[in-house]
Formats: sequence, C-alpha cells, structure tokens
Amino acid sequence: MEVFLTNSSLARISQQEHFTIEKNSSFSIPFAASFAMEDIQKGFLDNLLSIVTGKKLKLHFTGEIKISTWGFTQTVPVDYYEEVKL
Repeated sequence: MEVFLTNSSLARISQQEHFTIEKNSSFSIPFAASFAMEDIQKGFLDNLLSIVTGKKLKLHFTGEIKISTWGFTQTVPVDYYEEVKL
C-alpha cells in the first residue's frame, strides 16, 4: 500500500503476518513502513509550510488488502483520503 501526503509519496506499507479479526470488533493492524528520502524531500518545503501555518494536510492511502475467510481469499482495493492537522 502506498501513502501520499499532499500528493507526494511518503511511504510504502507492508504487512505479511496473518491474524484473526473477530466479527463486529475494533482492531488494529501492525505494519512495517519504508520511506524513500528522495520522495520525502520532493514535497518537504510545501508540507513544512502547511504544518507551520496550521493548514490541514491530505493523507491518501492506496493499494490492496487480501482478506481470507473459510478458505476463500479476496483482494479488496483501498483508496482512502483523510485530512489531518499536524
């Protein structure tokens, strides 16, 4: 899964561990993130200015999640936006 901060690539998230989620429950998922410094530096000044001035930043998560139940596996696309104030 890719993470973008105001249209600049921020990180790549991966999670290979299998775990069980109870139905209708709240849950959290541990993951590992990798950052490429050249990608972070591209939007650094714009993002720093937005943080200093108190503007909201747009986080965008995009990719896929694999879900398995009763022996069936399905790939679910993720395209999630959230505005955050840092």
